Amino acid sequence: MRALARIVVVMALLVVGGCSTGDESPPGPKRSAVPPNPDRDLGAVLAALSRIDPCTLIDPARAKAPGYVVGKSFLQPFPSTCVVHGDRVGSVQVDLLTSFDGGERWRGRERLILGKAVGYLLQNGKCELVVPVSFRHAIKFEDRGQELPTKVKCGQVRAFAAAAVPLLEKPGRGLGRWDACSLLGRALGLEYMPWPQALDSCDVVGKAKLRLPYGVVAFDPKDYPERVTVAGRTAGLKPSSVECVLTMDHGPTGLPRPRPAYQQIVLTAPTCPEATKLATAVTGLLRSPRPASQVQSPLYFRPNEPEQAAPGGCAFVEFRVDFKLCEPYTSAEKPKAAELNAKAQADPHVLCAIAVEPVRERFGERLKPVVSDHRCHFLEGGDRLKVVISSSGDAFHADPQRALTIAGHPAEQSRGYGDSHVFRISLGAKSQLTIEYDFFTTKEGPTPAPEDAAVLAKLESLIPAIVQQLN
Repeated sequence: MRALARIVVVMALLVVGGCSTGDESPPGPKRSAVPPNPDRDLGAVLAALSRIDPCTLIDPARAKAPGYVVGKSFLQPFPSTCVVHGDRVGSVQVDLLTSFDGGERWRGRERLILGKAVGYLLQNGKCELVVPVSFRHAIKFEDRGQELPTKVKCGQVRAFAAAAVPLLEKPGRGLGRWDACSLLGRALGLEYMPWPQALDSCDVVGKAKLRLPYGVVAFDPKDYPERVTVAGRTAGLKPSSVECVLTMDHGPTGLPRPRPAYQQIVLTAPTCPEATKLATAVTGLLRSPRPASQVQSPLYFRPNEPEQAAPGGCAFVEFRVDFKLCEPYTSAEKPKAAELNAKAQADPHVLCAIAVEPVRERFGERLKPVVSDHRCHFLEGGDRLKVVISSSGDAFHADPQRALTIAGHPAEQSRGYGDSHVFRISLGAKSQLTIEYDFFTTKEGPTPAPEDAAVLAKLESLIPAIVQQLN
């Protein structure tokens, strides 16, 4: 995991947008709104996932992960969950569907390219790697309690995920399995399908919950206080003051031994009659094939595909900022120094205009320019490196101990929020510029790694290059 040692040359997030200078700003240009990216059809994603045997995604013969030998048996607690055990210690689990929204992508995760697919790795004592399949869902691979160094565990998880990617390109044929939310939505007669958090469990608040676990042995209702017959099978009932839980076998899974032999149904409803009625509907649906539908192919996102609704670099804006307040940079004329703030108040795109060339010269397409909160942000996924530019109409007063000159202009350098370095540059009586750099290095300590030193050198030369654009 990269160190969170922060070597920053940053310009603070000073309040700029709403400041009144006393001057009327000229009207800005009318820009067309950038529409959000459309998400994938959820039904097509679920149809594709339902065709996949999760245990094939963590096959040691394909992954060749260290510590895992061919021939190890799988543990499969649910139709869409599988666990493979290591030769001596530890295990890796895959879940075919987990919630994974835009904010999760950058919350301490490293973006990976796994062959043709995008993945995100979280290392926080354990290892979790997800492969997004929609804007809000992903396939999850994770280690399960291995007493091994994090680097070793994450190497194993990465090996399994990378080996699984080709299997996600064209999901298998056939109609696939039912997922819990499709079943429960139909059983309840809903006009919409409940939003899934997993493939084998579903919760419709206030109405019912459905789980579809596998059982190694046949369900025995003898320990249940009440019993009822559902579709010719005996189900156990556990009523309480707030709900009733019905459990029953649906039938054999058809899986080869030693994988689980029995498909179970666990249904929770406000009353036992309601649970029985819903269980009858669910068993009837399970006996029929899943309805045909479009199938998402490939399931993974390619590196150049939008993974979020937010367009362009707005996908990289911190998750707490509504992307609707962000828009990708479009061209604007570079102002002169004295008019920067007045023009930036009318059109913050001019803040990007003065920096886009110097940034691109140093970082190529790595950083994407966007306008948000009346600032210009140059961002990359993961928030490891960013540049933020803003302007203000405040009078400039430099602390003599922090004063310096940048490209011929009086300036001040200070520490800002989050241990950043702040540079304020005077551009005249009612115009000043603020620039921010943030950079997380790959290792702790005063001496950066060679690749980080190269980035730092580019950052150090960027400030005067941006200011020079105004001369």
